[in-house]
Amino acid sequence: MKELKADIRNKDFKRIYLLYGEERFLVEHYAKSIREAAVDPGMEQMNVEVFAGKTGDVNAAIEAAEAMAFMSDYRMVVMNDTGLFTAGRKDDSEKLAAFLPDIPDTTIILCLETGVDRRGRLYKKATEHGRAIEFKRVPEKDLTGWLDKIFAKEGKKLSPRAAQLLIGNTAGDMQLLYNEVQKLVAYSSGNTIEASDAEAVCVKSLETRIFDLVAAVGNKDSRRALEIFNNMLLMKESPIMVLAMIARQLRLILQCKHLSGKHAPGEVAAVLGLRGFMVSDYLRQSRNFTEDGLIAALKSTLDADFCIKTGKVGDKLAVEMLILVLAGVV
Repeated sequence: MKELKADIRNKDFKRIYLLYGEERFLVEHYAKSIREAAVDPGMEQMNVEVFAGKTGDVNAAIEAAEAMAFMSDYRMVVMNDTGLFTAGRKDDSEKLAAFLPDIPDTTIILCLETGVDRRGRLYKKATEHGRAIEFKRVPEKDLTGWLDKIFAKEGKKLSPRAAQLLIGNTAGDMQLLYNEVQKLVAYSSGNTIEASDAEAVCVKSLETRIFDLVAAVGNKDSRRALEIFNNMLLMKESPIMVLAMIARQLRLILQCKHLSGKHAPGEVAAVLGLRGFMVSDYLRQSRNFTEDGLIAALKSTLDADFCIKTGKVGDKLAVEMLILVLAGVV
């Protein structure tokens, strides 16, 4: 990361950059930083070409990379989510790998991917001729520090409880967090962002709303659970998506409950690939369920899915009936 920042600061670029990983916000942030530093302002239309998706033409991308920069020190070829660094496009990957040693000094190839195969020839060539940087999910403590810095630039301070609510409501997604920060800065008239500000302005992610729904079910509050579900429908969420998310939530609660008997919460988070605050929340919810009850609840989600797919019950009614079953009403 230090090397990438130095490249941007000094405007001394490698011929290829591969930015990848789960934290898409950081991938896009550094891609933008490279682009703004490398291509002269006003010359982007003449010097930046984008090839996106798994149908992107590699031959056209190579041809674009061979062209000369126009009234700019560099031209840039952006290859976005092409799948070239994973299995499935072997011939195209080989073409690009063979071209990398011959990239002109005035061209930067910028590859943005979610996942890569580090064993592949293209990945190895990219690291040989440029930089490959993975952006993993940012730990909760680092997210809090990042939020503090953003608010400090605006002359504001973030209370610990407000920070916790922000991270929880967005499931730690940095893009969602950034969007909520902008709303809070515009909304708050005081110097300190309080929890009440976050509750008044911020929109909960689908994952957080599912968490609230399952919490209501666990508390046997079917009225509240149905209210949350109907609010999700008003926000154009698909009942089938809600069903899938309920099943996922129950599965994670079961996994956390089972693993907590043998491992500390931090170890459970590492095993399941979850943030620490999420494991704490799942363990808190697990107190409302036995392991056998969670297994039965998961079976009920499968039954609901089967009824929908076979046309026995409409998707909305199926989820409503599932909620009543899980809450012990029927």
